[in-house]
Amino acid sequence: MLLFAAEKGCRIMMTTIDIAQDFSRFPRGLTPKDGPNNATTFRQQHLVPVLENNDRAIVVLDGVGGYSASFLDEAFGGLVRKEGYSAKKVFDSFEFRATKLGYGMFIRGIKRFVEWTGNEVDAKLEREDSDDLTSGKRYWQKIAFLQ
Repeated sequence: MLLFAAEKGCRIMMTTIDIAQDFSRFPRGLTPKDGPNNATTFRQQHLVPVLENNDRAIVVLDGVGGYSASFLDEAFGGLVRKEGYSAKKVFDSFEFRATKLGYGMFIRGIKRFVEWTGNEVDAKLEREDSDDLTSGKRYWQKIAFLQ
């Protein structure tokens, strides 16, 4: 489903990703070797295109039999950990909806996974910056980037 939303004077495309209808009523597994309804495939086919196109999407969590924590972490935390997007970009790009009783916990889980992953990535980059600054490597990478 496509909607158009006005934001800051420009039109952006707002899509709806209904996991049960657009992907699977039984999402499970982490990678393609775990079957066709895995988190990596979901992330790459449905979430990454939204981010690549600088669009926004509503992710509807209702209609499935449930979600494992590992599926949610791989699908949504993987946007930061594996695809390289910031947690802020993920939160700015996706709105999560669930009306089914008890499914609010999945929204909270997604937000925690994205935040934790973002914090881990930030901490790793800070460590690399401090390690690399002693050798000068990061300094020269930053200089080359600025030119």
